[in-house]
Amino acid sequence: MLKRFAAAVACASFALVTSGSLAAQDKPKEKPKETTIVIKDDATPKIKKGAKVVTDASITTAVKTRLMKDKVARGTSIDVETKDGVVTISGTVPTAADKLRIGRLVDKTTGVKSVVNNLTVKA
Repeated sequence: MLKRFAAAVACASFALVTSGSLAAQDKPKEKPKETTIVIKDDATPKIKKGAKVVTDASITTAVKTRLMKDKVARGTSIDVETKDGVVTISGTVPTAADKLRIGRLVDKTTGVKSVVNNLTVKA
């Protein structure tokens, strides 16, 4: 009886193994998902950490603040306009030396690319 039981267990085990392997063969194997690598070519320049963005409005404000600290410029009416970092100054100053000095003062302001000096000297 023990032999029959052992034979029955062996047959059942064989049936389980073969049915499991048949089931695995019936299903088509799924392909593993392919890994795709996407390389983004971003040519946009990045602002470095800590770098300040200088706008036309901030340049104008800086120039006006600097002119308010100057004794000669404070006593005159000087208009300041900024477009793409180019500062245009206009108004009247007492001497030609003041015209040059104020132009240099504006040129040394952070963010100023160039200065169009339309200051006129009082006659």
